[in-house]
Amino acid sequence: MTDPSTGLGFWRVPGNSTLIVHKALATYNGTTYAVWRLREPGGASTDYFRQPDAGETSASAVYSALVGQIAGVTDTYSGNAHHYSYGLWIGASGTPVARLKQIVVNPTGTSAPPAARIDYSYLWQPGPNAGRVRQVSVFRPDAQGSMTLVEQVEYRYIGA
Repeated sequence: MTDPSTGLGFWRVPGNSTLIVHKALATYNGTTYAVWRLREPGGASTDYFRQPDAGETSASAVYSALVGQIAGVTDTYSGNAHHYSYGLWIGASGTPVARLKQIVVNPTGTSAPPAARIDYSYLWQPGPNAGRVRQVSVFRPDAQGSMTLVEQVEYRYIGA
């Protein structure tokens, strides 16, 4: 199928849905990536990392562990965005595993601070809990524009 507004190929989500999926290019933190865009009719969308096609020379390749991970979310009014970034962790099998590192809420693209930043940290030491979430911290700008910790949760795991 072809989207009449963009001329791009797209696929309808199966079932009783009006969602569509299409290939797109999106820029996050100054880098352009190839993405699968899940779009709602009102304009909200979620981008998922994919490898660029041969003709998409302006898009950066990503680690295979990032393919299918959320790159960003934009609401219907395009005024609220969440940009996701990941760290790579070498899993038990020796292959890289993507772990969510940070979500930036309403990034400005300038030196002005975003509306919020959510940081994730993980347990890296070997053992049964390796790779699990250790801490989630939420930061918001104060009156001077400095990011200030406003909420934090720390996880403790008991047993194997």
